[in-house]
Amino acid sequence: MTPTFPERLRAAAPDLQSLGLMLLELCWKTDDTARLEPFLRSDNPWHRRAAWHALGKKAPDAFRKRLAEIGADASDAVREVVPA
Repeated sequence: MTPTFPERLRAAAPDLQSLGLMLLELCWKTDDTARLEPFLRSDNPWHRRAAWHALGKKAPDAFRKRLAEIGADASDAVREVVPA
């Protein structure tokens, strides 16, 4: 069986994962919100930032519901995703 995009993304090198998350924003499908979930909790702040950014652009209602979670992130880079 051919691996799905999320399976390939999770198995890729960290820098390729970041690129994949950025590309996901460009080819977004309705069910991609669930695919981002593991990356929203990643240890890598750049993965979290890319995932939150994609969510904010493509699923703004879901993004707004989680503003407190984003605001509590330890990384400035992640918190900067929330517009002033």
